Amino acid sequence: MFPAAVVRHAFALCLLLGLTAGQNWTAVNSLGPSAVNPAVKGVAMVVSGTDHLLVGITPTQMLIHFNDTTQQWEQTESASKLKVTFLTSCADGTVWLLDTAGKVYRQHLTFPPLVEIPTVPNKTFSQLAGKDKDIASAVATTGEVYRYKDGNWTQLPGNITAKQLAMGSDGVILALDDQGRLMEHIADDWVEMMGGMNGTGFDVYNRAGNRIVITNQDHEVLMYADDLWLPIESPVPSGCKDVSISLNEVFCVTADFQVYRIKT
Repeated sequence: MFPAAVVRHAFALCLLLGLTAGQNWTAVNSLGPSAVNPAVKGVAMVVSGTDHLLVGITPTQMLIHFNDTTQQWEQTESASKLKVTFLTSCADGTVWLLDTAGKVYRQHLTFPPLVEIPTVPNKTFSQLAGKDKDIASAVATTGEVYRYKDGNWTQLPGNITAKQLAMGSDGVILALDDQGRLMEHIADDWVEMMGGMNGTGFDVYNRAGNRIVITNQDHEVLMYADDLWLPIESPVPSGCKDVSISLNEVFCVTADFQVYRIKT
């Protein structure tokens, strides 16, 4: 009889192989007229995908969204005057934005207008993550993590110097610390996730379903399954510098700002 750990790990591998069996990466790089900039190569530096919503930031810091009807990226007119540095999409259709001035904005992609959200005094945010239109989180340039709820930002307890974070549709908050370790906020502290993975970028759709994806220093893409990180073959030899995950897909941004998606 095989040890329980071996059986569990074999099951996780079979699960991942089953999720990606018969699936291939598909390029998502067609630009509509409003998103074309002949002087700039590539599509997006960062993307965020949730269910049927896929948004991105161009190399010129313009907010774009993918139109499922035309199968093209289009400029998001309501945010056309912003220079966007980071964004996150939510399952309810909300998009949270951070601009070059450190201001936070929120909007529903199909129901503008754009709404500015006051931030924490004397703090500058470097990244955002959102659950829905009412709940979000942010990491300050000094490493503290804050949660936005009931119209207020509150610092999360626990010892961490965070560099990146993501928030799931179930409200879970994960962060990469200054050592690249993936940490989960549980109760009043930060706990390193099982699997011992160090990353350079990551995303979470939900924790309950283990919908978590990460990219490491070698730009490999890995999905979380039963306390293991299992690799997904990258769409290009150079790998993925940024990743995002939705209920049914994983998204990849390459070093030359091309975007790919795969069903998982």
